[in-house]
Amino acid sequence: MVLALRKGKRNQGYFDRYIGEAILSYKEALNYNSDYYWAYHSLGDAYYHQKDYEQAQENYEKALKIKEKEVDYLKRGEFDKISQEDIDRLRRTFYQMGVLFATQGKYNDAVLG
Repeated sequence: MVLALRKGKRNQGYFDRYIGEAILSYKEALNYNSDYYWAYHSLGDAYYHQKDYEQAQENYEKALKIKEKEVDYLKRGEFDKISQEDIDRLRRTFYQMGVLFATQGKYNDAVLG
């Protein structure tokens, strides 16, 4: 998908086709595993690129809900209870949500997210 997104910057039709296919693929993956963190995160990314910010936020939040316990540890600063993989995963999703909120001018949400 990253390749499709990079090429899509040069050709909007190419980008739209592949982002649409990616959305369908992520949704299909979720039919098999409704707790697939990266599918929700990636759906958030795809919807963000389509400027469907409501759907982007909804999917980022669904990803974070899957890792709710780890998010709580992170908020309390209990990093020793979280794997490095989960810290990296959550960092990426929180970052993307910050970008999403900033794009919409929701600066307080972007900072406090």
